[in-house]
Amino acid sequence: MPRTTEAKVKEIIDTTLSVEEVKPFLVAANKLVTARLTGAYDDGLLIEIEKHLTAHFISTRDPQVKSETIGDAAVTYHVTSVVGEGLASSPHGQLVQLFDNKGLLSKIKGEIDIEALG
Repeated sequence: MPRTTEAKVKEIIDTTLSVEEVKPFLVAANKLVTARLTGAYDDGLLIEIEKHLTAHFISTRDPQVKSETIGDAAVTYHVTSVVGEGLASSPHGQLVQLFDNKGLLSKIKGEIDIEALG
C-alpha cells in the first residue's frame, strides 16, 4: 500500500497527467521503496522518498520545463532520459538521492528489472 497519494505527488510536480495516470508511477515507486528502504529510514522519510521517486518516474514521461523564452518561443526541458544518469537526471531524483543518504537506491543501478515491479 503506497505511503502517499497521487494527489500529494501532483502537489510537488507540474504535470498534465491525471490522478489515474499517476497511479502506476506511484505503485512502482512504492514497490521499490518497500523492497529496498523499509527498515533503513523512518516512515516520514520513506513518505518523502516515495513521493519524490514517483515524481522522478513521472518526469520520464512528462518532461519538466527547465526554462522558457517568449521571444522566438524556446523551451528547455530537464533531461530525464539520459541513459546511465539514473536519479541524477531529474530534480526530484536528486532529492531522492539527498534523502537516501545511505545510497541504497543508487546502488541498484542496472540490477533491477523494471517490469518486475509491475
